[in-house]
Amino acid sequence: MPGEAIPRSDGTAPHFPAPGSETIVRLEERNIRADEAPAVAQAERIEETRRTDDPLGRIAGSLISSPTGFGRPPSPHRRRR
Repeated sequence: MPGEAIPRSDGTAPHFPAPGSETIVRLEERNIRADEAPAVAQAERIEETRRTDDPLGRIAGSLISSPTGFGRPPSPHRRRR
């Protein structure tokens, strides 16, 4: 049948006619780009999370260590109103 891969007995990849091999190459390139897009988006989300977490961590740390005691658990000896 025209356009079919010719089987090889020496263990190498089959030979495809030029139009078929060009189509396969284009499809593989498209698949690679499609696989990269979610990875790029995930990397961007991770970086944005890091940028957000750093200031929030500093704020939380300053509240916990502040003399007013924000962020500390209530003292068991303190009477609640």
